[in-house]
Amino acid sequence: PDHWIEVQLRDGGGQAGNATVNLAVPPEHRAGYRGAYDLRGSPEAGYLFRIVCEGATNMCRGFAKDAATGEWWQLGDGFEVPARSTRLEIKTTGFAEQGASSHVWFDDCRVYPRPQTHYVTVILKRRDGTPPGVRDSTAEGHQVCLDPDNVKVPDCDLAVRLYDADGQRLIDEAHTGAGFGYALLRLASGWDVYPAAAILRVYANGHQLGADHVIQSAGVDGLYPDDVYAITVN
Repeated sequence: PDHWIEVQLRDGGGQAGNATVNLAVPPEHRAGYRGAYDLRGSPEAGYLFRIVCEGATNMCRGFAKDAATGEWWQLGDGFEVPARSTRLEIKTTGFAEQGASSHVWFDDCRVYPRPQTHYVTVILKRRDGTPPGVRDSTAEGHQVCLDPDNVKVPDCDLAVRLYDADGQRLIDEAHTGAGFGYALLRLASGWDVYPAAAILRVYANGHQLGADHVIQSAGVDGLYPDDVYAITVN
């Protein structure tokens, strides 16, 4: 079924633009307020929008970023959009008025999973591709790391930390568990929009192993929810 939700942007006659939410859904899901909202900031500087949908409830909401405060405004109410496929459409509509014209441009449009429910995966491995540790023979099965010569490094505690681009704000930390080298990093306290620039750091017993692993962001390239990174530790 062609069910969808969109943010409509209207020309404000050279002044601030106007945004509303529009949707195509079954009649029982159409009740609610859709806007409109006058957008602060200049049209030349552009506006940033996002649509967020929750897979568990099918609830979708449109947002616009306030150019003055940096806060996100919700545009109208949330609506249930019964759909299971996602795609990005950009549509323009004009009117045949004598002498009237508008200019519209789009930049860095992208679709990605919700960061609240889709983690970043980091897999640690040694140069031969094997996991970075094993379990010892005790009943507790403590993790033991192996150095490049397969000599056990006792009391090993491998952890992966995800930071923002300047390496100051910690987004999340995950311990890999004995013998697996597998970490899931949550993005709930991460970024407003993606992709993001970030830094991954690997620690053993609280000490950083190797240099920072820098993830650059430019255009539509960078870190996204559901990304998987493999890091070789020596």
